[in-house]
Formats: sequence, C-alpha cells, structure tokens
Amino acid sequence: MSNQHSRRASGLRVTALLTAAAFLAPVGLAAQQAQTPPPQAPAAPALTPQGPNLQLSMDEAVRMAMEANLGLKVQRMQVDIAAQSIAQARAAFLPVVSSGVSYNSTENQPQRNFDGTLVVSQSERISGSGNIQQQLPWYGASYSANWNGNRSYSGGAGGTYNPGLGSGLQLRFVQPLWNGLVIDPQRAGLESSQRLQVIEDLDLQQTIVTTEANVKNAYLDLVAARENLKVAQQNEQLEVNALANARARVNVGVSPQTDIIANEAAVARSRVQTIAAEARISAAEDNLRRLIFDSERQDFWDIAIVPTDQIQLQPVEIDLNRAIQNALANRIDLTIAKRNLELTDLNIKVGRNNVKPDLDFQLDYSASGTGGRATNIDELSRGFGSVLNDVFLFTYPAWTTSLNFRYPLGNSAAKAQLTSLQIQRQQSLVQVRDLELAVVQQVRDAARSVQNNFRQVEAARAALDASQRNLDAEQRRFEVGISTNLDLQVRQQQLADARTAELNAIIAYNRALILFQRVQRVR
Repeated sequence: MSNQHSRRASGLRVTALLTAAAFLAPVGLAAQQAQTPPPQAPAAPALTPQGPNLQLSMDEAVRMAMEANLGLKVQRMQVDIAAQSIAQARAAFLPVVSSGVSYNSTENQPQRNFDGTLVVSQSERISGSGNIQQQLPWYGASYSANWNGNRSYSGGAGGTYNPGLGSGLQLRFVQPLWNGLVIDPQRAGLESSQRLQVIEDLDLQQTIVTTEANVKNAYLDLVAARENLKVAQQNEQLEVNALANARARVNVGVSPQTDIIANEAAVARSRVQTIAAEARISAAEDNLRRLIFDSERQDFWDIAIVPTDQIQLQPVEIDLNRAIQNALANRIDLTIAKRNLELTDLNIKVGRNNVKPDLDFQLDYSASGTGGRATNIDELSRGFGSVLNDVFLFTYPAWTTSLNFRYPLGNSAAKAQLTSLQIQRQQSLVQVRDLELAVVQQVRDAARSVQNNFRQVEAARAALDASQRNLDAEQRRFEVGISTNLDLQVRQQQLADARTAELNAIIAYNRALILFQRVQRVR
C-alpha cells in the first residue's frame, strides 16, 4: 500500500509540473531569449535579384526561350548558312558571259620597191569578242557560243579588202552519253547541299526540343528549390518549437539543461539546411534566366523570377507500344541518321559514275563573213552589215559532229573509292539499326522511370504519414514522461526526412514525365 501511495504521489507531482510547464512555457522562452540573445551573423553580399518580380508560367518560359535562347540563335544561323550553300551550288549552272576588245598596231621595216623607193609597211587591227557558256542542270549537257568581229588595215599591198572587216560565230554543244549522263559533280553538289539543309533544319528542330526540355527542367528546378525552402523552413520551425518546449521544461525543472543544448544544435542544423535551400533558389533562378532571357536585357541579373506553376502529381497512363512506334517515326536523331544514309547513297551514285568511261557527243557549228573596201576594181565593197548577215543568216555554215571516248586504264582509284563508299553504307545501315534499338530501349527505360517514380511518390507519402503519426505519438509519450528528448528529436528528424523524400519523389516523377516526352523526339 505504501508503494502504491508513493507512485500515486509521484504521478501527481509530474502532472502538476507538466501543467505548470504548459503555462510557463512562453514566460520561460522569453526569459531564456532575454538572457541569451541569438548571435547576429555578418552581412553577406546579396546574390538574390534586387529588381522587380516576373510572374512566369512554364509555358511562358518556353516561349521566351524560343525567342531569346542563344543556342537556338546559333542553330538558326546554321540553317541560313546551309541555304547559302545551296545558292552557291546552283551558281555552277548559271551562264558565264565574257567579252573583250583589243587594238593592235604594227609598223614593219621599210621595203624597197622596184622603182627604188622605200615603202613603210604599217597595219592596224581592232577586234572585239563575246562569249557565253553554261553547264546545264539536265543530263550533264553544256554549250558555248563565241562571236568575234574585227577591222584591219594594212598600209602595204595585198588582200581583197583594205581596210578589211571580218566576223565569226562558233557554237558548241556537248552531251555526255555515259560518264556524266545520270550524275556529275555539279548536280551532286547541288543535291548534297539541299540534303544538308534538310539535316540542318532537323538539327534546329532537335535543338528546339532539347531547349524546351532544358527550360522545363530548369523551371522545375526553381519550383523545387522554392518548395525545398518551404520544407526546410517547416523543419526549422519544428525544431524551434521543440527548443521552446525544452526551455520551458528546463525552467520548471522537468528536463535537464542538456535538452536545451541538444535542441539548440538541432535548430542550428535545420538553419543550415534552410540557408542551403535559399542558395539553391538563387542558383536555379540564374540557370533559368540564362535559358529564357535575352542576353542584351539590361535587367538580366536583377529581375526576380517567380514561378506561377506548382509541382503537380498527375498520374499518366503509359501506352508503351504506341510510344515506341511514335519514337521510331519521329525521333529526330534517327531521321538525321537516315538522311545521312541518303547522302552516302548519293556519294555511291557519284562513285559509280566515276568508274564509267567518258563518251561524249559533240556538235560544232561555225560561220564567218568578210568585207570592207575592195582593193580590186572588179570586187564590190561590203559593209559590216553584210558581214554580219553572212554570219547570222547561215550564208556559209560549217557543221562538225564527233564522238569522243576516254578511259583511264585500270581506273583503280575510282573503283577503290566506290568500294570504300559501299562499305561505309553498310556501316551506316548497322548504325541506324543500332540506333533504333537504342531508341526502343530509351523509351522503355523512360516509361519504367515514370511508373517507378509514381510508386515511389505513393511510398514516400505513406512514409510521411507514418512519420507524422509516429511524431504525434512520441510527443504524447514525451508529455507524460515516458519518452526522452532524444527520442523526440529522432522522430522529428524522421518527419523532416520524410517531407524532403516526398518532395524529391514528386520532383523526380515530373522529371520522368519530361524525359518520357523528350525521348520520343530527341535524346
């Protein structure tokens, strides 16, 4: 009976002390704070933006990046360069026009006539020419046309006309019949430039998709950093409340002084986590501004980005077969590999042409006319108009047709190059097949990541709920004196870890969704 009475009295004393602690907790906290004011940390240079706030959604951030991102600007320049390469290749089929004028004067050594007099022989010649030639974009054909005209005068005897007029026209048409009929370097260069422009367009699309994913991840980093700060502040407040309770209990003699020291250490640790979370916000903000802001913007480093979207947990149904088919049809890197295979096919086509002999059909036409002042009384003088009529009205035509054959014996260099290109094509085919397997694997991995991360979110939420209930139970046990301050701190830390784990799981799930959409278009 005496032991029961003693235990009952002890229980009443504990209850009275706990009641007093509940009433005196604010007083004790105020007294403790008055006695030991918290130290003031030295002021650090501000790294956070000091300018106005920019409210920004994820979609708005993506749109800003499409306009201002430097990587996209560089890639768009590459597309412009490819367009200029096409214009340069087409220049090979433009007609080339040339012309020239010359004047010649000659004075020869004096000659003695039969009558003993000396005669100085002098001649003058003025000539002009015009030429046009063009490589045609069809079947390797080419043509050239050349016209020339001249006026000559001789101070000595001789010639039918003096001064004399002359004009000539030469036309030539060449058509390859074997080598160069199907393809030639000029046509291959144009087709190659056009295909390379398509590849540059695909590279631009790939850069756009990659930039979009990078912006979304950077935006998510900023949202996650701000949410991490909230969690860190919640955990810090939890430790601050625990420290206040510990001080109140020490003031009424319920707990030892060591509980205050332990809780102060816990508050300091949680404060470190809060400071680190604040720093992560600044770093995430800088990363996002680099992706979406114009580098010429004056407030580039000053404006504060405030994300308006929150981290969501939206379950997504994964149709794996459809996603794989979509990736195989739309993956830009796979399309680029196939386009490069087409370039190899074009090079093989040129290589097969190079091993063929040269067999060309050539058609030449020429016409000429002469005139001037007749030196013989029996001849008629003819003006330059008559001379041109002779040339352009087919008065004295001359036609020549020919077949020209050329074949280097052995032709080993062209054959070796063709064999090398064919091996390269087989290599490219294997690489395309390997890339297709990699695409399928990446889609499957991304789909698994979405599913696994969603399950991890569910597990993290269950762990958070259990940690909260464990802390509540531990708090009740602590209040009635059957638990220690150390046990309570362990439960508080478990709750803090569970909050962080849940947030990280939700962030990882959103990242997995972004990756799942991305791997169906680019890697």
